[in-house]
Amino acid sequence: MAVYKLFLKKYSSNQLSTVSCFETITQAKEDAKSGILIRNINDLIDNYSTITSDDMVELYNSYTDRTKVKKVRRFADRRTGAERLMNLFEKLRTEGIIRKLDPEPTKKPKSSRSLNGEETRGRKSFFKGRKLTTDLIVNPRRRESHGFNSLDIVIKNKGLTYEDFISKGGRRQDLAWDLAKGRIRFKR
Repeated sequence: MAVYKLFLKKYSSNQLSTVSCFETITQAKEDAKSGILIRNINDLIDNYSTITSDDMVELYNSYTDRTKVKKVRRFADRRTGAERLMNLFEKLRTEGIIRKLDPEPTKKPKSSRSLNGEETRGRKSFFKGRKLTTDLIVNPRRRESHGFNSLDIVIKNKGLTYEDFISKGGRRQDLAWDLAKGRIRFKR
């Protein structure tokens, strides 16, 4: 069963009200353009706050020039208008005037951060490629904190690169803090 998405002129920048067709409701929801989803006649009838009878007439008349259907001034009632509009949608879909659309891809997924530097985003890190060392034997930071764990990584692995530090669970902000306090320095 087809799902239709209505784009009414009053809600969009289009010159005319238009309709798109989708295979499933999930495809219609994933489509980047916002519109009113219509699955059956009852959806048209029940959406009287967003789809007025005048909107149904305008939408119906916007496709009459492409078919052999006469323009109308008004429908006898909402149910008649909804039935005629759904019949028109089905006719347009079978004739290929409205074709089923695949949803537009929303956003491209961001590239994953890799530590080898090939697919990173943003600016280059100040710490990238540098080796870390410390003269500390005992960790002065409070136990069970993130800062303690980050400094402990450097104490146990002197000469460790920044990338290895991050992969072992260290945090950049803890490294910056310990550098400012003089607890960690870069190895030359």
